[in-house]
Amino acid sequence: MNYLLLLLPVLAQARISIKMVASTKENVAKIEYDGREEHVITDKDRDTFGLSDGMVKTAVNNYFGERPTDVYLKSKTPWGDLYEKYNWPQVRLILSPIQAKVLGVQSEPVIINSQEFSNNSTEEAKFTATISQTIEDTVSNSWSKGGEFTLGQEISYSCEFAGVGVSGTTSMSYTASWGQETSKSKSLTVGSSTGVEVTVKPGKATQVSLTATRGTMDAQVDYKAKLEGSVVCNYENTFKNHHFWSLNVNSLLPAVGLPKEIASRETMKIGFYSNVNANVQSV
Repeated sequence: MNYLLLLLPVLAQARISIKMVASTKENVAKIEYDGREEHVITDKDRDTFGLSDGMVKTAVNNYFGERPTDVYLKSKTPWGDLYEKYNWPQVRLILSPIQAKVLGVQSEPVIINSQEFSNNSTEEAKFTATISQTIEDTVSNSWSKGGEFTLGQEISYSCEFAGVGVSGTTSMSYTASWGQETSKSKSLTVGSSTGVEVTVKPGKATQVSLTATRGTMDAQVDYKAKLEGSVVCNYENTFKNHHFWSLNVNSLLPAVGLPKEIASRETMKIGFYSNVNANVQSV
């Protein structure tokens, strides 16, 4: 018996992802991006690009020489759905990150906790200092948007905080809608869990301090939205001997002064701690 193996194409779309590494070292700090959003144009997308029916008809008139009776940007159309019938591509929105960069890193030394041990006796005394502190790493963002779009998937974010605590790194992951301003935080307890042994001479005092480097990293991601596909036109009385025409949307946009691309920018601010140490000094 013979079998026919039919291989169908799989349409895969990678979610937009933003990956960050926060560090006080400029050669370690970085931000990367991947993926894109692609879908058949929605009413919200049309509004952002200024593609009302009237504007599209004017664009066709300016570019093609005759104002159509009807225009369509996606299925379904009358007359048996012209997109399917003639295998014309529907207009699609493609939104993708195109550039990401670290704007700067600032850092400062801070004392996040301290304990003082006094020896009021006449003999040397030993103390065990168990010192720790809960710190908070944060990621927040703001947007400068060129318009509103409909996105099918949320953006995936991940941030690695380099050089925190004994393990060296911690991380945070979350998702958020495109254009949504968010603020996320993650708490972490750092310090000495086993205790620091301190010897204090008679009549003296010693301070155990938990020190760290507090850092701030600023970064930005630039996005570009564009359209691809065909506008279907119907001429009730025919034009150039045809009722139906398919015109590239990117040929029509400049015919009425509309942009082919719309830019947006996301600004990230990451607050973090690194280089946590316990220090002992006389006071």
